[in-house]
Amino acid sequence: MRQEIAIILLSGCGLALSGQSFAPTGSMHEARLGHTATLLNNGTVLVAGGTTSTGQPTSTAEIFDPQTGTWHYTGIGRQITMTIARTSHTATKLSDGRVLLASGYAYSQPNSGVGGTTPIPTSTAELFDPATETFTSTGSLSTPHTGAQALLLNDGRVMVVGGRYLVGVPSGAIPSEIYNPNSGAWSADVPSLPTGAILQVAALLDSGDVLVADGYDGELVSAAALYSPGTHTLRTMTDLLATRGGAATAVLPNGQVLILGGFDNSSTLSSTELYTASVAPSGQSQYALPMNDSRRSPTATPLPNGDVLAAGGQQQNVILSSAELRDHVTGAWRRAGTMSTARVVHTATLLASGSVLIAGGLDSNFNPLQNAEIWTAGVRASALIANPPSLSFGYQQNPAGTIPPKSVSISTSGGIIPLATSVSTSPPGANWLSITSGSPTAPGTLTIGVKPDMAVGTYTGAVELTSSGVINNPLTIPVLLSVAPPTAATGTITIESTVAGNAFQLNGPNLTYIAGNTPFQRSGLPAGAYKITWSLILGGYQTPQSETKTLAPGGSTIFFGSYGLPVSSSVALTFPLIGKTAYNAGVNTIFDHSMGPKGGPYTLYNADGTITDFANEIGTTAAPSIQGCYPQGKGLLFFANTAYRPPPLTICYDNHPGIDYHVDSGNQTPILSAIAGQVFYPSKMIGLGNPSDFHVLGIKPTTPKIGDYVVYYLHLDTYKDSAPEGIPFPNPWCSNILTNLPIPSNSQVPAGCVIGRAGGWGVKDNVASPSAFLVHLHFEVHRIVSADQIPSTSVYPSSRFLCPPEVDPSGTLACIPVDPYGWDGPPNADPYTALTRDKNGNGLQNVRLWDYSPTTAAIAPTSVQSSVTTISLSGNGFVPGSSVVAVDGTTLSQCAHVSSLAAVTAATQCAVMSSITSNGLATITGKWFSKALFYYLYISTPDGRNSNWQKLAVSPAIGGNR
Repeated sequence: MRQEIAIILLSGCGLALSGQSFAPTGSMHEARLGHTATLLNNGTVLVAGGTTSTGQPTSTAEIFDPQTGTWHYTGIGRQITMTIARTSHTATKLSDGRVLLASGYAYSQPNSGVGGTTPIPTSTAELFDPATETFTSTGSLSTPHTGAQALLLNDGRVMVVGGRYLVGVPSGAIPSEIYNPNSGAWSADVPSLPTGAILQVAALLDSGDVLVADGYDGELVSAAALYSPGTHTLRTMTDLLATRGGAATAVLPNGQVLILGGFDNSSTLSSTELYTASVAPSGQSQYALPMNDSRRSPTATPLPNGDVLAAGGQQQNVILSSAELRDHVTGAWRRAGTMSTARVVHTATLLASGSVLIAGGLDSNFNPLQNAEIWTAGVRASALIANPPSLSFGYQQNPAGTIPPKSVSISTSGGIIPLATSVSTSPPGANWLSITSGSPTAPGTLTIGVKPDMAVGTYTGAVELTSSGVINNPLTIPVLLSVAPPTAATGTITIESTVAGNAFQLNGPNLTYIAGNTPFQRSGLPAGAYKITWSLILGGYQTPQSETKTLAPGGSTIFFGSYGLPVSSSVALTFPLIGKTAYNAGVNTIFDHSMGPKGGPYTLYNADGTITDFANEIGTTAAPSIQGCYPQGKGLLFFANTAYRPPPLTICYDNHPGIDYHVDSGNQTPILSAIAGQVFYPSKMIGLGNPSDFHVLGIKPTTPKIGDYVVYYLHLDTYKDSAPEGIPFPNPWCSNILTNLPIPSNSQVPAGCVIGRAGGWGVKDNVASPSAFLVHLHFEVHRIVSADQIPSTSVYPSSRFLCPPEVDPSGTLACIPVDPYGWDGPPNADPYTALTRDKNGNGLQNVRLWDYSPTTAAIAPTSVQSSVTTISLSGNGFVPGSSVVAVDGTTLSQCAHVSSLAAVTAATQCAVMSSITSNGLATITGKWFSKALFYYLYISTPDGRNSNWQKLAVSPAIGGNR
């Protein structure tokens, strides 16, 4: 088993930068919390508004001069205040240097009779001009935003995100708004952001997009979204790993967003995350190294070198005076000094010198602060960084050749540093680990190797780098070696498909045979070549239908079946009976390829009246009644499509243009739409005087054209005049489309949706009667052709073949019945083609329309002498329980359908079917007549699939009769 060791090279706990410190500077004129601090273009800092020691918002503003460490009220020559008092507002420096101050609370109103005060919000906004130190009103927001975030977009506009109207009002009622400095107006048509009202993570990315995540407004909200101002679109992003409110945010030089601290439902957080919005498809968040202290509502200030300073905040009920610095190279946090005053809800402003101004906030007694201080960075000590920080090697015992070495890049946080290297192993003295090459200085690269002749087991070791000039001396690189036993000559096979439950057969070495359904996985299978053959699936063909792959010793192989439509048709029919397939449903009567018992004309019924009733109308195959049907050995039909295997002696045929399927007698079987299209109730149909007497429903393409197919259902209980009833929905894509039976005319239906029921009693002439229709479903498929392709041999006038006006009102298209099971016999031998020839001599060809793919087989030998009575066959597709069927190539007749081996007489002109043994061979015993000249052979599998036909030539025996 492969193991991985993760090691933190630089914990940073307790380490500080030399010379870094907080130093007091001049105090503000007033104590403030909830104020804003904005660095102006001239290097001074504007502090505006906030809540003072009186508990009320203030309209005063003052400016800090870093050169003198002093403050003065805004205004030149006299004090100028904001147009109104405000706190918990936003302040954004515009592209032209002016500062936009927006919304917040304007004052606090006493609560009558209960004590305390209620903050009253404002939707006003104003602009501060640094040149004149004056404030002027600008457009108001549509809704007050307090505790919001404001971001300067790349196009110069300002976006205000979140906030809340009043305490307890959720953010969903407050849309984000965008301010246009050119017009002085706000726009509130920004898509709603799925985050909490206040204490949000909000960041402007290098792409110009805005990332918003998490938040708090009485409860934590875990969500993330990305707003693109250029396209005015919003898309949902991957959530943060931790649900947090009151977190701080910093955008790093590499475009990642650092989210740090905050609180969850139980405690204050020290964890940090790095969010990368550019990772497809919807961003990615990764945990980064945690801070030394947990803290909520700290400040996070990105520094010019890429480091981030986190200062103050609250830890549970304790206000913090600590600060720490995140190293932009290692990602580790180090102590960065202690503020002179513990504070939270303060401001931190990066000055032009690289120092940070800390001002105002709440102290440890939760009183507003008036003082300010400045943090100054110290001199950074060097650190070593290994990439990767650890190594893992693995091989099987006694490998061929050497084990490739691996490289580790050694870098520093500054300067060139001399190194000393050493190696340690466990157990000691094993000497399996070595440094094969490398530079004695950093930056540089080390190449590390392991011995190839170790015994089975797990070994640990380390490469150690030492230098007196770094803060993380020594640096240890852990190394893991795993030696596995030699691979056994077995492996694992996994079989999957786009739709679960698809059947397959798998043949492999040592007579390995597996039949099952997806998903499938088995270990311990012998190594070698495996061939998969896909069987019946729901909704399409498997491609490839068969495939061979090699399973390596100790390896794994995956077979995957995917969808594809049959190459012979543009449509794939869904089977109309729920829970059944075209190859396991009970059948009374199937489509007639011969179109007449003795090559006669195309007629509805035979002249001799042999079709007088349907067979087996009770809905079971247990005791069929023949009732005038030809026995199946007498004619052509059973062999017209060898992919269809009906039960013995249940076939009735000759000029039956559809297929009669068993339904549940006395109950109502749900009937499904076989194609997607438009429902209609035909006014005419070939062979029927009045389609409504047969309860006919049709489905046609929305825009019919030549080459399309139309399907018909006869004998539906739920006909168009039946009382409405609700539909059970077997497929989710149908529930919002069809709601009641009967289906109204012109309804659009997808494939596989319930369109009716069959099997119960119906209503005829407003009287319940079992004779209203027979207990089966009659299913027909018609191909749309041009009117000049109507069969010329029919006794019907050509007009009878024209499509119903509901399909083609123009009367220029014909609808000709076809067999959805297609023709799998010898090429160009489909009698249907000959019997549907039009005036130009062209006939229709039946193609397989069901979602099904037959097996293929390569049967050998391909010739035999007539004197031979027993032959052995071998080929692909032979699986246990299958049978081989031989058909006379001249008459296309077969011996009687039998389920066991039997002798073959000369009169049958063919061989018996033979069971296929487990060794993949079949034996056919019979007398091969040279009179027949050739036979057709095909394989029939236990699950009802039949292979393609293959020719077996018969030559005269030497000295024998011809």
